Amino acid sequence: MLKVRIILVLFYLHLLGEGVAFITHTPAFTVSSTSRLQFTSISTEHYYNLEELEDKETCTTEIFLRSDKSLQVGKTDGPLYVNAAGSWSQEADGTFRMTLKRWYNAGRTPASKTDMGEFQFEVERLFVGEVATVGGIAAVSGSMHHIDGDIDREVGFFNLIDTSAERKKN
Repeated sequence: MLKVRIILVLFYLHLLGEGVAFITHTPAFTVSSTSRLQFTSISTEHYYNLEELEDKETCTTEIFLRSDKSLQVGKTDGPLYVNAAGSWSQEADGTFRMTLKRWYNAGRTPASKTDMGEFQFEVERLFVGEVATVGGIAAVSGSMHHIDGDIDREVGFFNLIDTSAERKKN
């Protein structure tokens, strides 16, 4: 058992300007080593639901993780893509990484000289998270990043949940 002591420091600033007082309290509690999250490997050749939370929008997309570290993208309740590709890995420390690129069509047939017409654009996201087992099911939670050249910008959060067992039941 690992004993952990926490010192709780309360900071009180007297409103009349008479000074600053620090009050300390040292409660002790015990944490067993079994309460730590254990390293969990992600299962390959499994279906997962990818829940993306970006800005105020959420969408769920079916992902199939292949053993060759590629992935297949299935149905989505988000924006409909024309094509999708990606790859995934799990580092020695257990960190899960997945890159997903999706191509979309937009625009319309030009009705006037000022219309842009139809065009295609791509969106690439990097998903970085930790793998855990929740109720006997593998799950990954973490952050989503938009990478544009040298700029890495966190744009939201994600959850990836193994749905293979549920698919076999249906």
